[in-house]
Amino acid sequence: MQTTSRWVWLVAKRLIDVCVVMILVVVATSVLIHIAPGDPARAILGTKASPEAMEALRTQLSLDEPVISQIGNSLLSALRGDIGSSLITGVPVHELISQALPVTVGIIAATLLFSLVIGVPLGLWAALSRGKRADRLIGTANLIVLSIPPFVLSLLLIAVVAVAFGWLPAGGWTSTWSETPRFVILPSLALAGYLAPQVMRSTRQAAVSILELQFLESAEARGLSRASIVLRHLLPNSALPIITVVGVNAAALVSGAVVIEALFGLPGFGLLIQGAVATRDYTVLQGTALVAAVGVVGVNLLCELLYRIIDPRVRISS
Repeated sequence: MQTTSRWVWLVAKRLIDVCVVMILVVVATSVLIHIAPGDPARAILGTKASPEAMEALRTQLSLDEPVISQIGNSLLSALRGDIGSSLITGVPVHELISQALPVTVGIIAATLLFSLVIGVPLGLWAALSRGKRADRLIGTANLIVLSIPPFVLSLLLIAVVAVAFGWLPAGGWTSTWSETPRFVILPSLALAGYLAPQVMRSTRQAAVSILELQFLESAEARGLSRASIVLRHLLPNSALPIITVVGVNAAALVSGAVVIEALFGLPGFGLLIQGAVATRDYTVLQGTALVAAVGVVGVNLLCELLYRIIDPRVRISS
């Protein structure tokens, strides 16, 4: 009973965090949007529209109200779950987000998969060969990849894999699920160039610290194989730092996915935000920022729950 109450209290605290994040995001985006140059009414009607038509449209869209009043209305609507409709097209924002969200989530999920598949084995290999040539080569390659910005890595992958060899498409999207992986691989690899080196480094550090413990020396003396040591001791104990890396970089993954999607022309959050910025579509910008922020909080909650499930010491200390 006491354990259940702890889990409920943890989830309740994170729900409070979500409400606080929603308030901060709505206020911040509203202020930034209103102080930026441009006019949504002019973007809708064009430069040749009469002043009377412009003023009528501003009134219709409630753009003639004070900024404080607009922020308050946006905040109340967001807390009710209503994120409004696009000022430009009139389409509900939740419909636009529901179309773009699967693309962005797919890119981030594939990025996590590639980062774990690449970073964890390399980190364990480097730890098992610490101080040797393999460890130095992996560390050097890790530093080089980490120093390349994801958008530069995207251009390199497009030039080599897509253009030079023609193995994968250089961008775009498909409505056929069977063809989707071909369009996901390059963007995800480009974004994994940011996360995989951090996963590798954290895995190596955790594995090295575990290899220095005395119980592993006893296991080796009993004739336990290297594979058993890796699977039964190194890999499970390296899971906690990996979860921490994913949680800490959740916001960076979302922002990186937006940039990558714009480069590859994917119909995700990147294209949605790019169009909203160009047309000064306030509601779409606020809606995408809210969903992204809530998603980041959700990922951090999931990481914290996994942390408590995997490590009994966290449950005891809490």
